[in-house]
Amino acid sequence: MFGYIKTFPRSLRRWFKSEKGDLKEVHVQQVISGQTQQPISLEDFRLFLLNKEHTVQNLEFHLWLMEYRKKFDALPEHEKAKSPPPKETASANSINLPLEDLVIKTDEDAKDPMLFSPINDVLYKTTPGQPLRTELDSALQTFFYPNSFKELNIEPWRSRYVLYNACYSTHPDVFLDAHDYIYDYLNRVSLRHFLHHALQNVRYSVVIFFYAISIFLAFQSPLLLYMTYSLHAPRIFRWPIIMISFLSALLFASGRTGLCPIRALLGNRMIPLYELTEYRKFKRGKVSKNKLLRRSRQVEVEDQVERKNWKRILDPRVKKYNYEVFTHIMIFTFLFCGVCTALAIGITNEYDPETLAKIMEAMKAAANGSASSASTAPA
Repeated sequence: MFGYIKTFPRSLRRWFKSEKGDLKEVHVQQVISGQTQQPISLEDFRLFLLNKEHTVQNLEFHLWLMEYRKKFDALPEHEKAKSPPPKETASANSINLPLEDLVIKTDEDAKDPMLFSPINDVLYKTTPGQPLRTELDSALQTFFYPNSFKELNIEPWRSRYVLYNACYSTHPDVFLDAHDYIYDYLNRVSLRHFLHHALQNVRYSVVIFFYAISIFLAFQSPLLLYMTYSLHAPRIFRWPIIMISFLSALLFASGRTGLCPIRALLGNRMIPLYELTEYRKFKRGKVSKNKLLRRSRQVEVEDQVERKNWKRILDPRVKKYNYEVFTHIMIFTFLFCGVCTALAIGITNEYDPETLAKIMEAMKAAANGSASSASTAPA
């Protein structure tokens, strides 16, 4: 608990600088290798990339290349020798590689079984007799050809380097530069973006609701203070300011963090929007298929989906983060409430007891005078 208090200034700076919540110790490889659990598991990450960031092709390319490298490494040495690694590394000058020299456009050439024909009907000459040629060509069609459904968002010179060298070799190092770029983007951008959303246990609509109620309540405290001050009312009438300021600060901090304190303590969450489609399929008895997964892995994923509670927070790092942020929310709430209470008590112009007694006597005398006048008036 004391450690959570020590990190409160860091959270306070993050809230007012609009910085994203994060788990710095989590690396993308931990997510991909299954070392994390809901809500930051591999399946959660895939759904986020698919439905929120729309870059799921980056993850699928990484998973495919890892499987492809295993297959290539398992080949006999004489088969590997048919596909040596590229001699040159990728660079910005790769845009000048003579890829057009490998293009075949005639109908006669199109009948050659050693030619690769991608979806845009451009034909490229390839080296015959190389292992895993069919699988590699399929990956090129999927991830590297212009206008393909899952084309990677990388610089043209990176794509050109892959396309050119893939005509001469099926070695996994053909994809080395493109993969390094994609992997770095997954870890540096996509994962950070994903963690920011996954650490929130309420949806954006609830965050807006928190802000709206917080702002509404924030205007009530000075209004009540002004009314009691202008009417010279005793400070006891300002007690609602304590409750109003408490709720206003609590909702504001909850909105800034995207964290409902009650859900954080209970270890629950609202199902995020990027998982709702999958959850509804699950409720209807359907599970989406991931074609890049092996059949055994697909069955394992389906079994996990059927058994999991979509609303529970299982990862211990996320639980610790929730408890830490809950502590910070409560510290901020009590500090803000204390300041508002001090102002409500300290700012006053209520009458001193002697003046108040004189006013009460004057009011009593005025009331008696009015009663006497009414009794002596003619009928």
